[in-house]
Amino acid sequence: MATAPNFEMTAGTARRFWDRVARIFVTAGGVSALLMLVLIFFYLLMVIFPTVKQASVSISYQNQTPTWQGESLHVGTLADNKHLYRVAESGIVSFYSLGDRIEKQHDIQFPDVSAYAGPVAGGRVMAFGHSTGEITVFEPVEKESRFEGNSVPLTGIEYPFGGRQLQLDPQGQPIVSLKTSMSNEFFTAVGQTLDGRWLGIRLEGDVNPITYKTEWHETRFTLPIPNDYDAIALAPTGQFIYVLARNRVYVYTATDDGYFLRETVRVGSEADPATELAVLPGASSVLIGSASKVRQWFDVRDDEGRRSLTPIRTYTLRGEGIPKIVVEQYRKSFMTVQPDGEVGLFYTTSRRPLLQTQLALPHQMPNAISFSSYGDGVTLSYMEGVYQLSVRNPHPEVTFSSLFEKVWYEGYPEPDFVWQSTSGSEQFEPKMSLVPLVFGTLKAAAVAMLFSVPLAVSGAVYTAYFMSSRMRAVVKPTIELMEALPTVILGFLAGLWLAPLVENNLSALFLLVFAVPLMTLVMGLFWYWGPQRLGWQIPNGLHVVLLLPLLVLVVWGCFAANEWAELTLFDGDARLYLSRELGLGFDQRNAIVVGIAMGFAVIPTIFTIAEDAIYSVPQHLTSGSLALGATHWQTLSRVILITASPGIFSAIMMGVARAIGETMIVLMATGNTPIMEMNLLQGMRTLAANIAIEMPESEVGSSHYRVLFLSALVLFIFTFIFNTLAEVVRQRLREQYSNL
Repeated sequence: MATAPNFEMTAGTARRFWDRVARIFVTAGGVSALLMLVLIFFYLLMVIFPTVKQASVSISYQNQTPTWQGESLHVGTLADNKHLYRVAESGIVSFYSLGDRIEKQHDIQFPDVSAYAGPVAGGRVMAFGHSTGEITVFEPVEKESRFEGNSVPLTGIEYPFGGRQLQLDPQGQPIVSLKTSMSNEFFTAVGQTLDGRWLGIRLEGDVNPITYKTEWHETRFTLPIPNDYDAIALAPTGQFIYVLARNRVYVYTATDDGYFLRETVRVGSEADPATELAVLPGASSVLIGSASKVRQWFDVRDDEGRRSLTPIRTYTLRGEGIPKIVVEQYRKSFMTVQPDGEVGLFYTTSRRPLLQTQLALPHQMPNAISFSSYGDGVTLSYMEGVYQLSVRNPHPEVTFSSLFEKVWYEGYPEPDFVWQSTSGSEQFEPKMSLVPLVFGTLKAAAVAMLFSVPLAVSGAVYTAYFMSSRMRAVVKPTIELMEALPTVILGFLAGLWLAPLVENNLSALFLLVFAVPLMTLVMGLFWYWGPQRLGWQIPNGLHVVLLLPLLVLVVWGCFAANEWAELTLFDGDARLYLSRELGLGFDQRNAIVVGIAMGFAVIPTIFTIAEDAIYSVPQHLTSGSLALGATHWQTLSRVILITASPGIFSAIMMGVARAIGETMIVLMATGNTPIMEMNLLQGMRTLAANIAIEMPESEVGSSHYRVLFLSALVLFIFTFIFNTLAEVVRQRLREQYSNL
């Protein structure tokens, strides 16, 4: 008698203990899940944050070198950022070491210098013109010391043509003006002689397959360039020559025999004359500057395929005086420096300046200015010395306008949303608009839901309300088991089996859209108006067994009639008919294929949640409705579905979130082309698929890498919004119908 109470107290204490332990573990699990979501969100923000930081420019060296002897034609830093070089008007190339102070190393003298051509588009290949009509092409470089402890300077000169001089003027007249450009395959030089003639030489290089040496083939030509020009610029490839004179730009285009004047374009006015001319990397864009603005121009093709130089963007300057323009070597960034010390930093795909600031620079125009090889510094030369600017501009390509607004890119006929993050060319202009990826994500999800929602919700209604218990016990687990099927298998089947099937049976697919609903309607009318004895002989909930063979028969009939339908409805070729008559393109891996495959992945999610919601409606509501004389259909539509609407809506929104985040099916079942087309017969690229494709190839810390993380954040926000919306609507619907 004395031990029973102790036993009961011990059992109660144990239950309370384990309840407390379970509560702690459940709470810890929930809090950990929420904490992980918050950490993921903040990690994405941490990776993205450097792209939104403002660019900065500051003075790192100031008047730390002796007064220059003569005017500087060019100054710059070598690729190691440890050496400075200067090209003087006397034909001397001087090298300096950079440390706490700038110290001179050595000079290289070029004799009989009468003209100078600076590097093009931020490069380092330059040339001297001589009084003998010849030119010398050279490039300042770093040289490694081969022997330990020797004192040979680590800087020097390289000659692309082996040190030989090129004869620009066969008559031997002095060269008084010179412009050059050099790429991997072409070298172009244009010069004016003392007697006013404009001559040119163009070398085209071919690599010998046996010796692997470049053999140069030259073409000579003359040019009718105006003598009163303000500026001349050559494209890096030498394909175009731009001459600025009297507020007009003369555009010369290369041919096999030389150059011809393609067009003349007015670029300035008398009130604000254009005086500065610079070419961006890539040979497509020209910058034309005046005292108040810098304008970007590039070639645009008209409807007849003719090129014309077109103004694209205008950047307003804040300072006073005509600017000096300097461009980066690889990116589309450029800087302006004005006589009052105003410095502007710009990127061509941005609508606004990256930075405009006033620096403590001499109030005069620098006589030479250049970017460093990596774009992280600018060197300016004044008569009293050299100034170096430290530039922090790691991600100029990433702005709100470049990500979410239309941008007019080089070579495009008009502004557009474009995603093209990489190319084989070093002069490539990154195009990282997220709009095509967002559009593709929503398009894929919409098509998948258009396919899956009717099937899943209708199946859930029938299974929960009409189907017999024995049959429901088989059907429901079977559909739920579909969710365990890996999406990579669905994507594999969609890409290798379903896509060719749809392509070869496009007419049959068109017939199925009409035949299956029509057959179902006819079967329903037959059942409604048919003999009632037939219905009594079939157990309740098994009527669908009669429909399945008919569905299979209709599907088989549509595929069997594919050839007839193609001949009758589409003149023998459905794809050609769609293209010719309706203007609709066709890709084998398109939105319809993705919608069908992704629909099968989403159906189990929607079906399970919706079926549970319908099946959980209290039985007394159904019994009460039927007892009051309502039919089964009236009870379903006005009682059951209304009561279960919170769960059905949640099921649909969960399906949308699942479709938006799907990766493997979209990756394998589409062409992954980031285009914005409403046509369901063409492909798309989604945010998730884009991350899977490009993340392994992106450089860690690059703009491309961080934009991919930004797209992951956008995907995260999309999913969060849809799930939150589903929960809010579900709660409101539950409150509204809780009294039932």
